Amino acid sequence: MQQNEIKSNNNSLLPYDFVREKKVIAVESNNGCTIFSPERVSIEIYHELARYLNRDFALEICDSEQFNQLLTKAFSTENNAGEFSDELNESFDLKTFANSIAPTEDLLSGSDDVPIIKLINGVISQAIKQRASDIHFEPYENQFIIRYRIDGILKEVLSQDARIAPVIISRLKIISRLDISERRLPQDGRISLSLGNKRVDVRVSTLPSTYGERIVLRLLDKQSAQINIENLGLEKNILQNYKATLKASQGIILVTGPTGSGKTTTL
Repeated sequence: MQQNEIKSNNNSLLPYDFVREKKVIAVESNNGCTIFSPERVSIEIYHELARYLNRDFALEICDSEQFNQLLTKAFSTENNAGEFSDELNESFDLKTFANSIAPTEDLLSGSDDVPIIKLINGVISQAIKQRASDIHFEPYENQFIIRYRIDGILKEVLSQDARIAPVIISRLKIISRLDISERRLPQDGRISLSLGNKRVDVRVSTLPSTYGERIVLRLLDKQSAQINIENLGLEKNILQNYKATLKASQGIILVTGPTGSGKTTTL
């Protein structure tokens, strides 16, 4: 497969979880539907593809690097962050909605991402309302736990079936423009979301674990941040020295502190 062929294919016809699990990706091109894979496609997978696509398709072998490029290009679109900009009404109940999403063993049945997008919307919206600084997405053997960090303390807000974890993690990586094919190494990303009338900056960190990738979202609500220097809680003498240093024609100011101490808010 030539490099220019990869660039011409940028829409996957299969759900991400199936693509990742089976190592096959179906893309549309001028020549019709083509299935790319770094491995020989088994009879079982071939029949699953035929059942789902319900059309003729060609099979083509590519190397692992090309497959990963295709995978990232197919799912890391420019508009994914916009999917998380919907405002949820006040009556939205996060736990009730989460419990209404039934996990499935059939990876090909997960083509509708709307419930997952709404769930992530709800998780982030509730976190902002509760003034959480971080959201932790943690997969375990039999459950998937979501926690908020509020005033430095982790609080569990949702516990779901473990099978839903890959879908949520995948969606978060897509909107964060992270390499969705890389699951063995930590990654860091950044996104900016509009939720209602709020503009929220989000720092995204992934970390491999025994039962899948963990993700931590660090939230910074620009509109709720105390940007007035007088309200930062600095002692009087420190504030005076800080203001004097700001007026200096040269020099450097170091803003240091542990995670969550308010460095970004201060700046």
